[in-house]
Amino acid sequence: MKNTIKLLMCAVMAFCFASCTPEQSSEQSLNNLVFSLITKNNSIIATWESVEGAVFYELQLNKEETIRTDERTYTFEGLKYGSKYTVRISAMSVTGEVLKGGTRNIKIGSPAYREWVNPIPAEAISNNGKWIGGAFDNVGLIINVESGELINVDGFEARDISDKGVAVGSQNGVAAMWVDGEVLTIDLSDFTQNNTMSSLTSITPDGSYAVGWWWNYDDANDYWPSIYGGIIPFCYDVVKNQVSIPTPGERIYNEGAMTLYSVAPDRSLLGLDQTDVHLNVVWENEYTPYEYVLFEHDEEYNPVATMGEMMNRFSASGRYIYGMAQPSYTNNKATYQAAVFDRTTEQLYLYETTGAVSAMTDSGIIFINDAQYYYGTTTFVTTLDKTESADLVYLEEWLLAEHNIDVAKYEPATDTDDENDIILDGTITIGASADGRTILSITPSDAGWVMSIFTLDGDK
Repeated sequence: MKNTIKLLMCAVMAFCFASCTPEQSSEQSLNNLVFSLITKNNSIIATWESVEGAVFYELQLNKEETIRTDERTYTFEGLKYGSKYTVRISAMSVTGEVLKGGTRNIKIGSPAYREWVNPIPAEAISNNGKWIGGAFDNVGLIINVESGELINVDGFEARDISDKGVAVGSQNGVAAMWVDGEVLTIDLSDFTQNNTMSSLTSITPDGSYAVGWWWNYDDANDYWPSIYGGIIPFCYDVVKNQVSIPTPGERIYNEGAMTLYSVAPDRSLLGLDQTDVHLNVVWENEYTPYEYVLFEHDEEYNPVATMGEMMNRFSASGRYIYGMAQPSYTNNKATYQAAVFDRTTEQLYLYETTGAVSAMTDSGIIFINDAQYYYGTTTFVTTLDKTESADLVYLEEWLLAEHNIDVAKYEPATDTDDENDIILDGTITIGASADGRTILSITPSDAGWVMSIFTLDGDK
């Protein structure tokens, strides 16, 4: 009996293989539409065979609305770099019957090098590397790195940008935010009646908290000017729509201005006491009095060594402050030097150049200008613990040696010398994503500012 059952089961299985499998195979063959997909920049180009009896073709990208065409090629544009897509194509009869169909998957990789040319230079990159913000002469710059879209906003100047693309800065001289194409000004009427000189300067990656300053030149409220001087720092809780003034710390100089330039993800604040001596101050949060980052002084509070400059910023996590320090003073004049201050260990790193650290990653990659400010300078790369001038490497050489990115082969807009592979003279690195894998640089050119994105894990 057991042998009979066993033979019966084998017969059933054999029948299934003999009858079902060829039918499924022929059905798949019958309905299989042959088509190809290729990517170009952030587009997908689909091309397919002609199908007899088809009067039109239906295309669908992911779950988006179906597109109809009577051509045999179609381009999906404005897509996101580093994203996967599913393309479905169906050949349709006059009665709406699917004659043939097919589905394919494709990924648009992130290219190792991309650039945008615009009269407005970039100033900041979001922590996730997906957004760029910039400003010049009362015009803002917003770039969606994933789609490649570039937007100029008249009257708005973007100083920083969040991971969701919320930019902060000023609108016609008033502190403001750019959110999904709309500019929203910040109400400072509880603190000053004449709000025509204010700006937001930095925003947390999640977009919930921003910092800035206003210039007090009216007599509406003399309390905060008496504490902070003519320029007053403020915080803006985006969720609560609430403006507040951070708690003062020990007043040593601070008679002319106290500005906020950077905010970390944990809402610690980086400010600048910018009177006769530039001094960085840090608030653990807006309710804790500020402390000076690095301020060595004599008994009369004359500076010996300080950390402080308008360009100084937090690293992505807030652990480091990078930019410039004044390690020595002679006849009350400071000697500026590229520097990084580690807030955790309280160690100061000084680099053998009079330039500035213009960007850094929390993993310890340091980007240094060979001059203190942006114009007419060049980026060098080193690591946190390598401070000697012999350790500095040209940005382009570092990209090729460490990450196999040959920028010269991309023929960027800055390439004016075909015989010289080192084409990035004048390029300044101004930011990096939190993971350090996306780097933003700017370069002046005859055509305008060249914004360059280097994706270390991108398609070479």
